[in-house]
Amino acid sequence: MDAAVHLVLRDADPNGIVTATRDNWTGKALSMPIADLGLMKEVISGAGVYVLVGVLDDGADTPVVYIGEAEEVIGRLTGRHVQLSRTEVTWQRVVVFVSQADDLHKAHIKWLESNLVELARAGGHVALANATTPSEPTLPRFDEVFAETFLVNMLVLYPLLGVRAFLPGAAIVRHSNNVSLVPTDDLVLRKAGQIIAHGRCTSNGGVTLLVGSLIAVKEADYAGPIISRTRKHFSAQGWLDTYDDDWHTLNTDYDCSSPSTAASVVMGRQMQGPQAWRTREGVALADLLTNVRHSNAL
Repeated sequence: MDAAVHLVLRDADPNGIVTATRDNWTGKALSMPIADLGLMKEVISGAGVYVLVGVLDDGADTPVVYIGEAEEVIGRLTGRHVQLSRTEVTWQRVVVFVSQADDLHKAHIKWLESNLVELARAGGHVALANATTPSEPTLPRFDEVFAETFLVNMLVLYPLLGVRAFLPGAAIVRHSNNVSLVPTDDLVLRKAGQIIAHGRCTSNGGVTLLVGSLIAVKEADYAGPIISRTRKHFSAQGWLDTYDDDWHTLNTDYDCSSPSTAASVVMGRQMQGPQAWRTREGVALADLLTNVRHSNAL
């Protein structure tokens, strides 16, 4: 899926106020220094989702984000915002998404906020200032599709605006000892006896989908939001080539945070990855992990 991205730099300064849009999409992004919050009303308005970006004053300048929503972002993002008064954080920029068509309502932005917090927690790229993950509101199917499409476009633009919090690939750390004893390559996923995907265990418990793996075109209704978003991210990034009517081919390696995520992305439905991924000889990944844990206990 190709679509042009338009970045407009105020005063030709990439560190200043930047607006971003995409062709055939109603969304609009604004990235600006915290010091310029007073200028926000000149360039953006309406309901939206915002991300505060900064660093923790912990001696290591750990990157941190806070994710929020407001039916009127100008009214929320002022010097009185509780996050901006935190002494242990130096907030540097804010990135706001609104709709140019004014078609985002409260349930949409609550849905977007909830999913962004979930993605940031799963990604593990930054410290997250949100104490909890907001509950995801139930949307009618039309609104859910609208919100999902809006999110996919947001995820394309965030890295271009300097926000890496939502990038996939930072696997959740597995705390078992010596997980690296599990073979690091030559895992395969089969369908009807035929190999359709190749994987490699990572040192932190995930599975890397390797170039050439097949990705099912069709997706089950019960695939789940994370699997659905990941597959849409593949498409948006141009990582899928056509294989036949039923399958795409992955044209890049991709780190998944767990074996189940990797298998589910391939099949387009929920899968039990530790059982689905096997060596070429047919030994399940679950058995390999069990053997590693048993060896560690001896």
